[in-house]
Amino acid sequence: MLNLPVSVVDHDHSLLSNKLIRNLNVAPHADVKAIDGTINTSLLRLGSAKDYALLYIPSHFEKDVLTGRQPTDRMY
Repeated sequence: MLNLPVSVVDHDHSLLSNKLIRNLNVAPHADVKAIDGTINTSLLRLGSAKDYALLYIPSHFEKDVLTGRQPTDRMY
């Protein structure tokens, strides 16, 4: 399965989260279709089969990585 549509909810808006989104989008299996600030809109896209997956990046994602804490990103 190639170029599956994916939504991203990025609450961090950091260099690291942007890099993660770029890397996801250049991979042959994913095609980032929507980057939205609300999880509700992205869940609706997922529920209506507009998207195959949803990546949620919480605020402080980059800070957690840089300080050695385990970040809590989620993929639905």
